[in-house]
Amino acid sequence: MPFGSVFRTFDYVSLTTADGIDFNFENNFTSRLGFRLVGIPHISMRLRSRKIRKNVPTTATHMFDAGFGSGVYSFTLAGKVKSIIAVDVEKKKIEYAKSVNYFKNISFQEMDLTKLTFDDSAFDFIICSEVLEHIKNHSVAFSELARVLKKGGTMLITVPYDSKKNRHEYTKWGHERPGYTENDMQELCLKNGLTLVKSEGWSSNSAEKAFELNYRMAQKNRVMCGLSFYPLYMFALLSDFLKAQHDKNEIFFKLTKN
Repeated sequence: MPFGSVFRTFDYVSLTTADGIDFNFENNFTSRLGFRLVGIPHISMRLRSRKIRKNVPTTATHMFDAGFGSGVYSFTLAGKVKSIIAVDVEKKKIEYAKSVNYFKNISFQEMDLTKLTFDDSAFDFIICSEVLEHIKNHSVAFSELARVLKKGGTMLITVPYDSKKNRHEYTKWGHERPGYTENDMQELCLKNGLTLVKSEGWSSNSAEKAFELNYRMAQKNRVMCGLSFYPLYMFALLSDFLKAQHDKNEIFFKLTKN
């Protein structure tokens, strides 16, 4: 099933874009069919979800979704792990996630990533997607994530890359910094007993054009957004395959704890 198809099972859908635009609606036959066939028609989310899903460890049992946003990673991976704790600081997102959650192994909680209340080594798998760039004390949040990760555990992180494009417009998205480089992540890892296993760029400038068109359609016509999604998504994937490693605006990191 396409990523985000789980939303077809909810009576009510509440999604918020990075610039604060809300998409709130009652699910009907058309929208349920759209989620089933297309999933979430958001090119940037789908590009980063490919990186995350193919790197989920098969041995993961206790997952931490750090800054869960829409909750889509928790909902999608609920059947693959024993338990999931998902936290966020936005009450609106927490209330919505709790209201639609029918998975007995997911717990949604309000919590600040710089002040985690969990014991050391509480999780063997952590996802932190598009979150660190929003946190002023990001190094404290990273240290807390490292603290609650078990030895040998895996952490998957996606963040903006420190590109020319992001340096120009990062405040538009409410980010505290333009992005990160491999060296930035390596430095954070060295300070916190983690090893950088893999880094991959995506969201080339050409792929960004596809996302911008997809985003405008989502605001104006949801049906057209769904119908045009796969052609635009395929274009973005091809653009990334050809260009992303030297023309990237987003970056994925896979880390392990020593």
